[in-house]
Amino acid sequence: MAAWLSLLAVLYATLMPFDFGNQSVAQAWAHFTSLDVPQMRASARQQWVANILMFVPLGLFWTAWLSGYVRGFLGRCLVGLFVVLLALATTATVEFLQFWLPRREPSLLDMSGNFIGGVVGVLAWYGLSGPGLRWLATLRQGGLTALRRGLVIYGVAYVLFAWLPLDFIVSWQEWVGKLESNGWGLWRAPVSEDAGLRWWVLRSMIVVMTLPVGILVGWWMREYFAAVSGRRRFFLSVVAATMFGVWVEIGQFLTISGVAEGGSALFRALGVLLGIGLFVWCGYFSPDRLRHWARPVVMLSLIPYLALMVLLNLGGKGFVRGGESGWTGGRWRV
Repeated sequence: MAAWLSLLAVLYATLMPFDFGNQSVAQAWAHFTSLDVPQMRASARQQWVANILMFVPLGLFWTAWLSGYVRGFLGRCLVGLFVVLLALATTATVEFLQFWLPRREPSLLDMSGNFIGGVVGVLAWYGLSGPGLRWLATLRQGGLTALRRGLVIYGVAYVLFAWLPLDFIVSWQEWVGKLESNGWGLWRAPVSEDAGLRWWVLRSMIVVMTLPVGILVGWWMREYFAAVSGRRRFFLSVVAATMFGVWVEIGQFLTISGVAEGGSALFRALGVLLGIGLFVWCGYFSPDRLRHWARPVVMLSLIPYLALMVLLNLGGKGFVRGGESGWTGGRWRV
């Protein structure tokens, strides 16, 4: 089911709005065979990374599905080859069909990103399926170990989601351009459209979204710094929270489309500190007292948490339409 859904999602995302024109197949083929590889500019790299991420689920789920029907190294290699060819055929088909769509343009750069995403999905399944299945079994068993591993997954997803679309600076010119842009600020970036109460509300949501990371940090600190006194442990908590907030915002600064703010770093640090405090407070309660309501609360909180992550990441608007260059000015945040 997930394999077919991933394929349908790719077709839906790449062929919208399904308003096909009346050009001939000969015109489409002539245009498709005359495509050149464009230069990888900063704006194009953002879309290229997005194309990679879009095809990773296709490679992952199709490999996971078909691998259940084969045995041995040769069988896995054949499945991997089939899925890679499926990704190539899919991206070639949708890029060819985009000739008939308004505001769509076939691109070899997009095809390369889609194909790489399919390959990454295949490699991800074969490289991570063993540990992933063991982690999944642990999560299904429940208990404190499952909770801790769930927090680790959340923390990794939090950081990666904050840095999407992973269009990191790769040249000195891009570094200079970032310094001269209005995409960063010691407290608030000039490019930020959030003003007044809205800015504070969104940053308070960042605090809430960072709480689970703080719980994980508090858990680690209790394990590795159990012998540290109360004041020193509080100092270490402040240092760890500050480092996390600054680290995430540095990642934002190092992406072309990211917006880095000192205020956001402070609110992320505050969220980590509150999470550490929440972990310490919960330590006064026994697991038996928490077990009856912990799972329902987590399950009920999962949907609004994911919705808030998407809203924060897209800033309420997502990408804004730029000039002739396409999508520009996207600011990804968590």
